[in-house]
Amino acid sequence: MQLGSTEINSFGKSHELEFFLFDLFELRDEIESQDFKERFNARYSGRNREGLLFFFSRIELISISSKKIKKINFKNWPSRTNWQKNILLITLKNLYENKELEEMFYKDLLKIEGKRIAIDPSRIAQKFIPIRNLFFELRFLEKKEKTKFVYFNQFLQKEIFKYTSLPKPYIRKKISQKDLEARLLAQSERNNENGEVAEKWVLAYEKKKFKGKVDKSLFKTIERISQKEATLGYDIISLQSEESALPDKFIEVKSYAQEQRFFWSKNEMRVAREKKNNYFLYLVDRRNLEDLNYQPKEIKNPAKKILNGKVLEEELKFHNEAEGFIIKSDTFIFNF
Repeated sequence: MQLGSTEINSFGKSHELEFFLFDLFELRDEIESQDFKERFNARYSGRNREGLLFFFSRIELISISSKKIKKINFKNWPSRTNWQKNILLITLKNLYENKELEEMFYKDLLKIEGKRIAIDPSRIAQKFIPIRNLFFELRFLEKKEKTKFVYFNQFLQKEIFKYTSLPKPYIRKKISQKDLEARLLAQSERNNENGEVAEKWVLAYEKKKFKGKVDKSLFKTIERISQKEATLGYDIISLQSEESALPDKFIEVKSYAQEQRFFWSKNEMRVAREKKNNYFLYLVDRRNLEDLNYQPKEIKNPAKKILNGKVLEEELKFHNEAEGFIIKSDTFIFNF
């Protein structure tokens, strides 16, 4: 079963995984679901509980029903002495068999530095973030000082290339049109996936603010609209306060990780000018989505606050009358 998921934020911390594997299942083959929930929550916050169950069921160590959690893979159940390595081996095998390994660690992600493999963790697709975080948690990924890159540790480096090819040393070469289009398509798909995750997070964030505090009919108007209509110039409809009588907050979600920048289209800027104080930009750092206290950066009336009232797309348009060319852009990059 596939491990990639945009619905799960974390597969759990090292001590939570160890508790599940050995404190709960060393002397038993099954446990009541309610009993597990109570035992887990008595020790930990419960925040990673569902992600942990998702992970162990997807690597086929357990089966889950409405009433019970059963141990099913006795042969491959990790040993206490080397359980981190056992989990890594099972995970890599699962990723490979479900054709996710090369999707997660795609060719252009892996770089050779001396005798080590380095990656930029922010370039891993959103649905593989829980796996990336698990590898950090179990110390198979090691941070490289003063850079955004991380190294594979020796064990991960040895095992992963039993399933996939080693990257070639970096040599600058010409890229064919076909390869360039494939790269751009892959980047576009990752951007769309990241944007969807951020939008869903903002929707939950907005609903949490007003749940039980406004009329039910008004609460139902808080929704993610971008998947229904992509040309409105905003992603989320919400409320500015508990005193709002109608939906009066139109949110365009921009997400980022390492690079603090976002793309703002001509259409989105036009809508921002029209809606003025009812239009908000939410700048969402995807690295902080697991933090229960995280708050995105909200910019009210960005047409005024960022653009200072300028019609940027018109001011930067160039008309070469002599040659009959008009040079303009539909999208602009904003660094912050």
